[in-house]
Amino acid sequence: GGGCGTACTATADCQAGFTCIGTNVCWNDTKCSSGDPTATPIPTATPVPARPALCQSATISKTSLVPDDSLTITSTANTSDIKTFTYGFYNLDNLYGPNNPKPIFFTADTHYIRSDSTTPPVTTNSITVTYDRLNKPDLNWNSQKPIKIQVNAYFTNSEGKFSAPDANCVVQFNISSAPTATPIPTATPVPGCLCNTDGSCASVCAFDKFAAPITYANPIKCSLSDSLFPTPPSDKNSWCQRNMRTKGDADGNGTINNMDYFYYISAVVGGKIPVTVNPDFDGDGAVSNLDREIVIKTLNP
Repeated sequence: GGGCGTACTATADCQAGFTCIGTNVCWNDTKCSSGDPTATPIPTATPVPARPALCQSATISKTSLVPDDSLTITSTANTSDIKTFTYGFYNLDNLYGPNNPKPIFFTADTHYIRSDSTTPPVTTNSITVTYDRLNKPDLNWNSQKPIKIQVNAYFTNSEGKFSAPDANCVVQFNISSAPTATPIPTATPVPGCLCNTDGSCASVCAFDKFAAPITYANPIKCSLSDSLFPTPPSDKNSWCQRNMRTKGDADGNGTINNMDYFYYISAVVGGKIPVTVNPDFDGDGAVSNLDREIVIKTLNP
């Protein structure tokens, strides 16, 4: 079978793990874009044409998927000439390197991909993703079930050209088979606990901190960069009033679970997080590995 860029009419014409994209070339996002030596190189005499920039956006209806639940992913192209919408699923816990997740394999050596073809060509497409479809062993990750998932949306136009990767057409979500965690009691708000104009929490604010060797900023800050959010946060006082924030409560709901860890990961990889969320658990004004240490310690005491 053919490797990267080899002409095809169906996936059966391609190597194992490759997909016939747009019904014209064999492709595997990981091998063809990472320089994997096991991938068949593109012949010099017949280079693959530059992949067009067709992405406008991708959105997701929710960021957490639980048993008996579903979510919707919508992808939109910058042209109405799209005949096939393709969605590649990746495991954010299984990385080649920073910000480079490996594809999910529910079948051996086969990237899990969803595709929808439309006639006539259109601009926008949506797919429904169910819990049952994804609550399976990832054969590319020692048969563990995926938890944090990334989906890359691609487009094939009427000329059969398959779009280039685009960060605007990437969405992420969390899937969990664990029961809902028992809520951690939230302390009574302390009067006068506010976010000062200098970006620090007032000295009267109370936090339930881990003992050494975990270290925290003093004072705890409420000064995360606006660039982490879709719009600038308007209520930074609430960040100071979360007693359990210093143990990993990013969203302030009094519960520390995988969603708090997911918000931390989203901030680290450059994704936008809700304006109410603050994954700066050590209070130093930034999201870093120090914050990961805190939330992991809570989730795995």
